[in-house]
Amino acid sequence: MSPRQGLHWERRSAHSRRRFFPFARIRSGTGPPDPKARSAGLARAMEPERLKSMIETAIPGAVVTVRDLTGTRDHFGVQVESTAFAGKSLVEQHQMVYRAVGKDLTNAVHALQVHTVVPEE
Repeated sequence: MSPRQGLHWERRSAHSRRRFFPFARIRSGTGPPDPKARSAGLARAMEPERLKSMIETAIPGAVVTVRDLTGTRDHFGVQVESTAFAGKSLVEQHQMVYRAVGKDLTNAVHALQVHTVVPEE
């Protein structure tokens, strides 16, 4: 393929693009999204209060604040304040929070922004 042919990528047919990139998925049409798929996604979504209780149960005495970052109930920001974090590195503190969320981190929670705080005495 000459450099000149590369400039006219948008003119190539879907068939010729598939020949060069066999794993590329080419959308056949555009239309409204399937409402059943949307409701299935919402069924897997998590309530912020449930996420808060999971963290508070795993880290006793923690003060937890949860924010839904996108409104879709799968992208959350959490701030966790606990004396259990004293003497631990930032990575270890975040691992404690991730362990508290457990398997829901890969199922119901798509993204989790974690901010940990050790309270001052």
